[in-house]
Amino acid sequence: MKAIKSILIAILSAVCVLPAAACAQDPAPAPDPAKEDVFLAGFENWEDGFQLARIFDGFGRVSFNTDSQYVKTGSGSCRLDPIGYAGANTIPFMYFPTVSQLFGFDYSDFTYADYVSVEVYNACGEEKTIRAGLVANVTSISAVDRVNDTELILQPGWNTCYINIDPGIVAIGGDITDIQGIYFMFDNCGEMDVTESTPKYYLDDISIIKKDEPSDADITFSLDPYEICNFEKAYQKYTISTEADVDLSVVNAAEYGIAAASGNKVLRALFHGTDSGYWKNIKIAEKLVQSTVIAGMTPEQAENAYLCFDVYNNYAETPSIRICLDYTTSGNPSSFLSTGVDAIYGEWAAYEYCLADVLAVNGDYLENPGALLIFFKDIAGERELFFDNFRIEIRN
Repeated sequence: MKAIKSILIAILSAVCVLPAAACAQDPAPAPDPAKEDVFLAGFENWEDGFQLARIFDGFGRVSFNTDSQYVKTGSGSCRLDPIGYAGANTIPFMYFPTVSQLFGFDYSDFTYADYVSVEVYNACGEEKTIRAGLVANVTSISAVDRVNDTELILQPGWNTCYINIDPGIVAIGGDITDIQGIYFMFDNCGEMDVTESTPKYYLDDISIIKKDEPSDADITFSLDPYEICNFEKAYQKYTISTEADVDLSVVNAAEYGIAAASGNKVLRALFHGTDSGYWKNIKIAEKLVQSTVIAGMTPEQAENAYLCFDVYNNYAETPSIRICLDYTTSGNPSSFLSTGVDAIYGEWAAYEYCLADVLAVNGDYLENPGALLIFFKDIAGERELFFDNFRIEIRN
């Protein structure tokens, strides 16, 4: 009996050893950094979030806070006093880069990103709404391309906020493998200086939370022949953006008492003018323009091709409207393309520009189309305009 017991023990010992030996020969794969969550900023010291923060002109003030009432974790947080230029009605805007050569990190690949989480303390004493999202491209020291714009409704006190990443929306305006930052945008409070009564917020613990499966890095647009954007397709509302203080929304035209120029939906643009004299713009995303018949068109074809869209003027004055098809010419008003058409109050007006005239301004535009920008001169007061049916027309 003892002999049988010894044999059984030996067999069991061998069985137990075999998996261990197999494991020793086949080690677990190393973690994939692309799938690991990222703690981007905790604001515990000047290097932790503050030193890299990008604040646009007129933002207001960003400062280091150690008052424990306004700290979610650790001993510090980021205090924001956003005001904006009172006269120009600029939008207070800032972002935190996802790439730093100085500190040796690169978190720009959002292929596995599920959402961004951030703790926000609203010290305004009432409910406030801010906007946040991703920086797709840094186009200049004073401008970026924003994607995945998200409305954050903040109650007084601490709010745990989430910026959910929609890869389809990101792909419209950027490259999900190359996200340059996480931005926060606030209302202009109409004041010249930071005071005790101007809005105050505190940020803490900005993290990028990952998921198990990757997102697609690109998008294919569904377009009708010669269509650019007529606002009938669900994705098209995400192709429109602005750096100006303009409220943009895709709406049913009938709800505003008008008939759409095409289909049922239109783009409503409500301008909050300050009579600054500057030219402000609405932008149609570069990727969408590059998916239209404009891309690859020959100069000979451009002689008979017209970029067209319709504008409904819902305020008393005639708006100044110009277009530009590339940032390389947007800084100089003499390079804008103008038209003699007036958008009369209460009527639709058709604007058109021959692509041959575009080539006279930007000779390689057909080879590499850029964003379509519609410019408006800033005047005092609110202006309501509706846009519809951006398209290419071929004429003999």
